[in-house]
Amino acid sequence: MKMLKYRQKQILEITKTETTSYALSKLHNILFDAIYHKSDIYDLIGDWDNAIEILNFTIPICEKKSKNKEAKLKNQLGGILQERGSYKEAFSLFESAYNIYVSIDNKEGIASVLNNMGIVYYRQGNYIKAMEYYKKDLDILERIDDKGKIAGALNNIGIVYEKQGNYKKAMECYKRITEITDDKRKIGNALNNMGIVYMNKGNYKKAMECYKKRLEIAKALGDKQGSNHTLNNIGLVYEKQGNYKKAMECYKKYLEFSRQLGDKQGISYALNNMGIIYHREGNYENAMKYYKKQLEISEELGNKHAISNTLSNMGTIYMAQGNYLKAMECFKKNLILSEELGDKNGIGRALGTIGIIYERQGNYKEEMKCFKQHLKISEELDNKYGIGQALNNMGLIYRRQGDYQKAMKYYKRKLEISEELEDKRGISSALDNIGNSYYEQGNYTKAMKYYQRKLKLSEKLDNKHGIGIALNNIGEVYRHQGNYDEAMECYKRQLEISEELGNKRNISIALDNIGSVYKKLNKYQEAEKCYDKAISIGRNLQIKYLLCDYLYDKADLYFLLQKYNEANLLNDEAFKIAKEINREDFIFNSEILKAKIVFFQDEESAIAELNNMLKLLEEINNEQWTGDSEIVEQIASLHYEIFKLTSEKKHKTIALEMYQKMYEKIPDIEYKMRIEELKSKE
Repeated sequence: MKMLKYRQKQILEITKTETTSYALSKLHNILFDAIYHKSDIYDLIGDWDNAIEILNFTIPICEKKSKNKEAKLKNQLGGILQERGSYKEAFSLFESAYNIYVSIDNKEGIASVLNNMGIVYYRQGNYIKAMEYYKKDLDILERIDDKGKIAGALNNIGIVYEKQGNYKKAMECYKRITEITDDKRKIGNALNNMGIVYMNKGNYKKAMECYKKRLEIAKALGDKQGSNHTLNNIGLVYEKQGNYKKAMECYKKYLEFSRQLGDKQGISYALNNMGIIYHREGNYENAMKYYKKQLEISEELGNKHAISNTLSNMGTIYMAQGNYLKAMECFKKNLILSEELGDKNGIGRALGTIGIIYERQGNYKEEMKCFKQHLKISEELDNKYGIGQALNNMGLIYRRQGDYQKAMKYYKRKLEISEELEDKRGISSALDNIGNSYYEQGNYTKAMKYYQRKLKLSEKLDNKHGIGIALNNIGEVYRHQGNYDEAMECYKRQLEISEELGNKRNISIALDNIGSVYKKLNKYQEAEKCYDKAISIGRNLQIKYLLCDYLYDKADLYFLLQKYNEANLLNDEAFKIAKEINREDFIFNSEILKAKIVFFQDEESAIAELNNMLKLLEEINNEQWTGDSEIVEQIASLHYEIFKLTSEKKHKTIALEMYQKMYEKIPDIEYKMRIEELKSKE
């Protein structure tokens, strides 16, 4: 605004003292600069409608007066349309500006347009074409020895390398910027991007160092916008570390400063990030509220990219709530927008999320089709991060189907890519999935090996969120081996970390696990207290998926304590939620508990229900045999429960034989305890 007032003063001085053609030319130049800067300010604060109106009014005037100015304004208008996601119109303006600059041999202008053309391809996820244009831009700038703009070109090339997962090349570009320029602003931008690389690699300590240095530079320059965006990035580091309390503090400040600056884009990003925190904590109601606010602003700005991302976030919430119809609606809108934008990377991500919906619905054919398309697109774009995600999802399909050999093949390929990229987060995720595959097969020794590797990596990176997840998984192994003291130690450490981070969702998981260990140790009063706390958090956060487990665990405790009415109420609530969110894995256990409770009121009805369940499962097992260990375990469980209630010898014999075979494959303490119990009845 100071620039505009200065230009107004210049115009008054000229009109008072000069009337020559030279003065009119000078006046025209000042007016052009004033208009250019005004549209630039509107662009900066996200008021694109005003900026577009000014430029559309001014371009026809410049067409008659100055080719150079016409190209400059067309280049600027293209940049604004590009921000709105109108890539086709933006590219057309860039081509027009490029042709004008070529005709008047303005190399600086040519370089600027090539840079903007590269940005269009980058936004569309076409990193190969983006790199081609950025390198052409760099070549011209090096020939005219424009060191300031060389830094900008290197910055963009580095960003493409980072998106492709080539962190080494990206870092080389950013470090070169710090070597060739004394411009503090450009050094600050390079530090910011180095922070992003470190964050993506999972090195949060180094990322935070870069962001704090960048913040110091921005404050010294009086760069409020830069300071504010850095504050947002610091929040992202806290978020990745699972420190949601600190992250939210940063995002709230980011929102407040963006409002003060009139930065609508900043407001939009802040609302999105605050929504993500609520989302991660399982507070879906608040998360959806913030996503919808962000969606309104993005629609007002016409920012299709932001609209697309918000729809994806909203879809993820609907998916977590079991509302697959609404989730699919959001993801398909996201896919359509990505296709309209020509955003191939976005198309790949959208296909990946649609595939996950198909997986939840049990449509494995369509699911695999989506993941294969995602993989193909990522390979075409040489997007190694996307390739890793697609491989991870394909491994998930095979794991759900019980084909652990194939699942492991995909998870290990994902691990190799992550190690090649030095992507510590990706390595951590892959170690988790490989460990989970071994755990589900009952190979607790190998599962523990991978969980311990994840723990060491997370401790090295000071990633407390990752440490908590690893401790939970290690605790699960100990619990299934019957090592309750070691399990309790892990769960309590996980609880401490989750409380320190303010991560309520993970606090509830730790409390439920601690309660389950107390129940095994017959410390029922302590178990009940833990379950009550977990249920309270689950209700407040509306974490329906986990709330099922918490309610069931307490219902099972009450059944042991012979509080049948209270057990029935809790189990009914858990069953209702499970049906609502389509948790098929949970429904079986809830139905068995229901029959056991009913037995003490109506023995005949309860036994009939259990026998019907058994008959149905045996028919499925005999007719569609796939070696499904889950069905086998359910059949064994039904024989065991019917024997416990009726003392019928045939059920005891079958259950004992089945548990002995299962224990040979999976040395689970539950199987061992049931074998010992059944043998003692002989």
